[in-house]
Amino acid sequence: MEMVVLLGDINVDILNRANYTEMYLNIPSKNGFESMISCPIRVTLFSQTCIDHIFVKNNNFDRKSFLPIAVETPVTDHYFTFLQYSFEKGIPNNLVENNPHFKKFVEHDELKDMLARERWVDIYVCEDIDDGWNSFFEIILKIIEFCTKAVRLNQTKRKRKTLISNGIIQLLEETNQIQEV
Repeated sequence: MEMVVLLGDINVDILNRANYTEMYLNIPSKNGFESMISCPIRVTLFSQTCIDHIFVKNNNFDRKSFLPIAVETPVTDHYFTFLQYSFEKGIPNNLVENNPHFKKFVEHDELKDMLARERWVDIYVCEDIDDGWNSFFEIILKIIEFCTKAVRLNQTKRKRKTLISNGIIQLLEETNQIQEV
């Protein structure tokens, strides 16, 4: 089964544990979805609510593979919400795709700083909603791409093929030590 992500501005505050909220949360839960966001997404002087939701359904669900991110911004009264999914092989691109010697990651502090410093003027002044969305999406993708780094893994952090046992590796290391003497 493929991964399914449900997200949106639902306007049900899941931080408020009223009966209707529990009934709402039971629907995705009964269908195998898990909530990824449980922090305030809309903060005003008078309230803090979580009304923008992200639910994930995946047979091979590993919560450590998902990182929900909420970033405060002056563009809207809601925080921007992102869901980063870490693939086992890293985020594919031409440099590190399927290469066990590299791993990619997003510098989250840098991402937050760049989003906070971004001037969203092009989006504010855009008269066409489609053009505004395209500009917004383009800015977000460029910032994420800029904040995504690749590092070369040392040999101890690389995944070893299952055909090579620890015994064979130990013999190879002993052989190397003998040759150095």
